[in-house]
Amino acid sequence: MSEHITHIAIYEDTIRLISHSDEFHQAFKVSLQNQPDAGLMSAGARGNHLHAVPFLEQTRDIWSQRKPGDGTEEKIAAAIGWLSHRAIDLKVKSIQLKDGEITDVAISKDENDIYQDAVTFDKVYGRGKKHSHSSKVHLSEATLAYSMSGHPAAQLLHTDQIEALVVSMVQQNLMSYHQFHANTKDPEAWLNEYPDHYQKLSEDLNTYIEAFTHPDPLKMKVYIEDFNFYNEQDELLLLVRELQNEGNTKIDLQNALQKAENESQYAQGLRRSYLFNKWASDFFQKEMDKNTLYDKLENLHEPFRL
Repeated sequence: MSEHITHIAIYEDTIRLISHSDEFHQAFKVSLQNQPDAGLMSAGARGNHLHAVPFLEQTRDIWSQRKPGDGTEEKIAAAIGWLSHRAIDLKVKSIQLKDGEITDVAISKDENDIYQDAVTFDKVYGRGKKHSHSSKVHLSEATLAYSMSGHPAAQLLHTDQIEALVVSMVQQNLMSYHQFHANTKDPEAWLNEYPDHYQKLSEDLNTYIEAFTHPDPLKMKVYIEDFNFYNEQDELLLLVRELQNEGNTKIDLQNALQKAENESQYAQGLRRSYLFNKWASDFFQKEMDKNTLYDKLENLHEPFRL
């Protein structure tokens, strides 16, 4: 799946559950309250979940001695974001459409991801009306509109040209970081293997906008309904939306978590994110050893146990 809206939404919903629950060490709650951006960045990053457990191991013995700006809270929040990302990946990626299984030329795996993100933007962020935990993220109903039409600033800028310029600047900045692997002795072999490891690093924004503003009914059925991606009546999702909209809920969390095991893919992913981070909190408090935590995080075998 893409590394965009759904990953970040799962992280932000996980913040709500952690803040509401009494099963987490205070370090998790404080770090998310003070440094949500660290987790926001990691929730949208690929592969870096490998650093989550080492970060928690580094910070658990120094938590009480932490100082502002020493990175302790940022590391804990980042670990939570990485574990949230991994949780929804393990749930959704394992059963989503595979390129080799698609027979209809109108259907694609990449578009599947985009339609899911469009639904998440609708259901979790209220089509741009709901706020992020981060004060640096500014959503609006114009976020997924052509040329951000409807946003006051869009009337003052040549938005299409500005968008192309900013995209180019970001690409150039990312390219400046790219280099051969430090341990590579044979550049030619590295280049030959590159296509096997290449990941698509961009999406067509217009496809996002089209999926959000004018979704194709057939594609909604294939990508969302048949997949049971999001169901507003799932108890865990009712609970987390009440926390989001009202700040409290009377729905029992443990009962909702149990039911979520057989509910929509989003609810199952959120449940897994809660559990991954709950076990991480147990490890942080030294109530669980490192190998047991890795076992519970699923598919993290040697040499990925840092």
